Amino acid sequence: MIYKNIICPVCGAACDDIQVEFGNGKIEAKNACKMGNAKFQEIVSSHRIMQPLIEVKGKLTSAAWDEALEKATDILVSAKRPLFFMGSETSCEAHEIGLKIGEYLGAIVDSNSTVCHGPTAMGIQEAGKVGATEGQKKNRGDLIVYWGTNPLESMPRQMSRYAVFPRGYWTKRGRFDRTIITVDPRKTPTTEASDLHVQLKPDSDFELISALLTLLHGKTPHPSVEEITGVPIPVMEEMLDMMKNCNFGAISVGLGLSSSMGKYRNSEIAMNFVKELNNYAKFTLGALRGHCNVAGFNQVELPTCTATPSGLTSCAGTHVITPENSQQWTCFEKRMLMQLSLCALTLYPISLQIVRLTLQKFQWSAWTSLPARQYLLRRLYFLESLMLWNVMGPSTGSTMCQFTLSLSRLRLSILRRATRTP
Repeated sequence: MIYKNIICPVCGAACDDIQVEFGNGKIEAKNACKMGNAKFQEIVSSHRIMQPLIEVKGKLTSAAWDEALEKATDILVSAKRPLFFMGSETSCEAHEIGLKIGEYLGAIVDSNSTVCHGPTAMGIQEAGKVGATEGQKKNRGDLIVYWGTNPLESMPRQMSRYAVFPRGYWTKRGRFDRTIITVDPRKTPTTEASDLHVQLKPDSDFELISALLTLLHGKTPHPSVEEITGVPIPVMEEMLDMMKNCNFGAISVGLGLSSSMGKYRNSEIAMNFVKELNNYAKFTLGALRGHCNVAGFNQVELPTCTATPSGLTSCAGTHVITPENSQQWTCFEKRMLMQLSLCALTLYPISLQIVRLTLQKFQWSAWTSLPARQYLLRRLYFLESLMLWNVMGPSTGSTMCQFTLSLSRLRLSILRRATRTP
């Protein structure tokens, strides 16, 4: 049987033109890169775990789903400080159920997004983000900047399908209508395919962007920046001149920016830099995510359910602790703020005014604690750039749906256990 327009479940490119032929215990994926094809082959792999396993006398033995869920419930309920570590290759619906289980158990809930682009999401909350779809980059972009990423190896189809080589509406000659800049300490296949390679020293991204901002404001940075970053000032000027004189520029950042020294401050200053560049040309910034739905956890479900961009610690009872201010919010406050946020998103562009008038009318009421008020005030502007989306579609297969249903059953099992009389 042939399935068309399947979304690839590997990297953040989320290619949606995959054709899969499945039958007789074999699977063939067309239009997929090497990573995508290898992922689809896991479906028929002999190493795939098809049923739950329980350790008995030091050996893993097969078990029924009900038995395995009861065992998982016993472990989670009896744990003093459980950690619920969510994967980034499952659906947003599964993430939501996991967050509810973690809140009920007073657990720590996190995912690999914290060590991935978690700092980037924190930088978005600090500075806001000027973004665009990959289609806009394809049709309009005549300057592409790769900062701290090597997409030719980590996201093979990003350059060929979205950014560099495809012919767009205003870039009909494809690569010949585009200029490519790569900022990377290493020499990679992406740097070899670029027009300008800015080879900075590791952990000097913040200093380089600060120097570019200084040049953008018409001043010359201190000569010591050359020694700190390893980039001569004339090269910085050349790079900035390309940025100022393009029609539509797009910066794609990788973990080289968000995981180097400075973490989310690197992302914050990069987004401020992009906002300044928009005084000269249309410019956007986006992150190249490593997993198919890593954004679903720390840019969709976690912010909308808890107002935090990364790992969440739930206390026993009715409080959550945000990693940003380490102060307690009640669950009612959290949900009320999220309802206001969603209302604002729905009613944009008058969203911010509605939220402000609502808060002034109720005069913060008795239910809002000081941390909640401070957080909402600092984040009102973020609502303008926040966008909810679900990067996964129904065509990703039944495995993800089964995982979501399993989490739902586990949550119900925990709830039943809590309501039993001793």
